[in-house]
Amino acid sequence: MAYMKDDEGDRLDSIAIAGAKPSTIATRIFGGRTGTFNNTTAKTFQITTELAQHFDAVRVLFANTDLLISHSMRSVAVSVMADKTDLNNASGAWVTGSRNSMSRVYAELSPGTGRIAYTATDWISISSLARTDGGTKPLLAARAFMQANATPPLYGDGTDSLTSWARRTDGRIWAARHQDGVAVTSGFTDTTNRSQSPIVGFQYLARGKVVTVAAVGDSITDGRGTHLHEGFVLPAIEALSSMSGTAYEYMNCGWSGRPCQRSENAQLTSCTRASSGRPCYPRGVT
Repeated sequence: MAYMKDDEGDRLDSIAIAGAKPSTIATRIFGGRTGTFNNTTAKTFQITTELAQHFDAVRVLFANTDLLISHSMRSVAVSVMADKTDLNNASGAWVTGSRNSMSRVYAELSPGTGRIAYTATDWISISSLARTDGGTKPLLAARAFMQANATPPLYGDGTDSLTSWARRTDGRIWAARHQDGVAVTSGFTDTTNRSQSPIVGFQYLARGKVVTVAAVGDSITDGRGTHLHEGFVLPAIEALSSMSGTAYEYMNCGWSGRPCQRSENAQLTSCTRASSGRPCYPRGVT
């Protein structure tokens, strides 16, 4: 089997190499399971989360499982905060984002049935704040106003409840909210925690050492416990972080019911379904 290597010839799957040469770009993907959502009345979606490391720039990630429709986020913005008093960060400054220098972000088409195409915005220059509420992980909020469509794909299959993430106190909240109309840089007031969003994750330019761990698989990876999408990997890397002092970020690409599945984007990890008993490797690895 051929292994992916860095420019010095070191294998990129080596834990020792990952610890000694951590990436400066970290990636957080909440979950790989997607469903559809009735967005006939166009809505502004918001995610507020805690990331593993402080940062000085971010990219918002969207996912698309449609082969024929490029769903449009008409405007995108991000904001940072120092505490969790107001997860909507109504009094905070919001910085707008783009893709290819255009304010409207078009999602890449899915490369095939049952596969996800991940789309990232351009880098948005914004620096995380030191926490003032006793927390250690930096807070980031993002909003996207999505073009009206009856069935756009969002993370969450519509039956899973993911709202318990908004109440977490261990430094890994993921609070999803939405409201009708345009409220990207101001006017967002909804406080109901939801279980679906077109915003599936973030990439960020880490200020300090961070290692990103990606996992693909079925419901075991996806995580069917108290906090859906946590799985077994996130608690493991959180424990490893506590023991080693190194920040670890998590890309959960697990999808319940779909073993060894898929994601396609040149800038992210991808995986194709194994056949004839062969194991599943990242894109570009045979």
